[in-house]
Amino acid sequence: MHTTPVVDAVNMICDNARATIVQSTPASRKAMEDFLLAARVNRALVEEGHDVAVTSRDGDVTVAINKYVLRLDHLREQFRKVGARVAGVKSVQVREQPDLRASLVMSNQEFDLPAKVLLIDDEKEFVQTLSERLQMRDIGTAVVFDGEQALSVIDKEEPEVMILDLRMPGIDGIEVLRRVKQTRPQVEIIILTGHGSEKDRELAMSLGAFAYLEKPVDIQNLTNVLRDAYERIKRNQKLRESPGA
Repeated sequence: MHTTPVVDAVNMICDNARATIVQSTPASRKAMEDFLLAARVNRALVEEGHDVAVTSRDGDVTVAINKYVLRLDHLREQFRKVGARVAGVKSVQVREQPDLRASLVMSNQEFDLPAKVLLIDDEKEFVQTLSERLQMRDIGTAVVFDGEQALSVIDKEEPEVMILDLRMPGIDGIEVLRRVKQTRPQVEIIILTGHGSEKDRELAMSLGAFAYLEKPVDIQNLTNVLRDAYERIKRNQKLRESPGA
């Protein structure tokens, strides 16, 4: 019987599909289940604003972090809560890249840029993108999405610099600035807002903000301001450590 090349190709595909080598096996089905569970957990984390790598094996999920984070214990708890909402998850483990903190310290020493910068903004897509762009410049960053989270972080682990939005639901940026400067005056705070005014600028600077910037921000300008803020931090630290200070 005469057949066309297309029919021949279809027949060959069907024959190969029946071959043992491509038949579904318990191992292949298990691998697919692990893959799908990891994908569901990853999607749930992305919806919460987390950009991480996720793997799964027998219901045990591992989340790999490839950037600096403040309060790793708090992040672990967040990931466990997200994982608990995904059917099939037995446990969630958080693994930090082994040489991450060391590389951040080296970058900090080489380029005179802060290694611990906390970004606070309720515009999740914007602040995640800004975080990634700063990390490309060897600046260690962590992100939270409202003032309450920011104050919680400050209570547990102190960043060197904060980049703070003004207009946020709940505790706004001015109140965060006021409270941080009262309890952690050594932390330098850069205001970055898209809805500010001259009155806001004057108030922020009077409360101790290091700089007042407006969105959209030029990344090089922001990097320069971060460098200047870190220079002030180092100068103040030397003054505190000097004899008679």
